Amino acid sequence: MSSLYELTVVHSPDLSDTKHKQALTALQSLVKKKKGKVVTRDDWGKRQLAYPIQKHSEGHFTHWVVELPAGGPGAATSELELDELVIRYLLVKVDKEAKKSAPKRASATGQAKKSKVAAKNN
Repeated sequence: MSSLYELTVVHSPDLSDTKHKQALTALQSLVKKKKGKVVTRDDWGKRQLAYPIQKHSEGHFTHWVVELPAGGPGAATSELELDELVIRYLLVKVDKEAKKSAPKRASATGQAKKSKVAAKNN
């Protein structure tokens, strides 16, 4: 049984465009090798880091939503740890129930704000 995961990867900012594309292709093949599939990929570009990581003050961010089988996340993180081009990564499981209820909470919060504003105006 597969689960959805969000994977955010920060690559070294020193990579050329061709090297960065190769790193993204390698990451995509890593997901496929672990019997997973890439649902979406969003390239956030080069961004400033909050603090230096491995003497880098910025990094190239890419956000992925991937579907991996039960053993896939552990094996994928092991390979990400060994990849010298990756300076940081974060892999988290997507909680389907939280995603479903998020719009309800946001609309309920919006209603609460509207009623507070209406109460102040009266």
